[in-house]
Amino acid sequence: MVALNTLGIEKTETEKLAPGWGLAHLFLGAMMVILGVTAFITNAMGDAAVSGYAGIALTYFGFFWIFLGTVLIRALDLRPVAHISVPYAVTDLWFIVGSIRLGLTSLTILLVVLIPVFILLWPATHGRGSLLKVNAYLLIIDAALGFYLAFGFIFPTYPLL
Repeated sequence: MVALNTLGIEKTETEKLAPGWGLAHLFLGAMMVILGVTAFITNAMGDAAVSGYAGIALTYFGFFWIFLGTVLIRALDLRPVAHISVPYAVTDLWFIVGSIRLGLTSLTILLVVLIPVFILLWPATHGRGSLLKVNAYLLIIDAALGFYLAFGFIFPTYPLL
């Protein structure tokens, strides 16, 4: 969804994007919050530390996607979302340290790629619309890593890299 809406499209009004793809972000965020709370409560991954950590991370990032989706659906200015994305990038460093301690290499790589996504959102919404293309490519990489991670959590005997 991100690729279709940002690759090959020059944005003339970079502080606003098309409202049509906000639903995807809203549902993604809601799904992440539900899965995060469920993983945290039920020890879904079989290891309390991994389940709690993954649950907190999913819930935390899910709230960002809910906020972004809501802003897109209502066709509001994206600059407040960009201001929130910078602290998310800083907090992402804390999640990277935790994923390294738990030995979750794929999650660490995903989180490292997510930092520039959050940081680049600020200049992209403040007049540098070409950075949305960079974000699109980075989010495609994150989506692939997310599917790989989800497969590893569903089948715990499968190594996570």
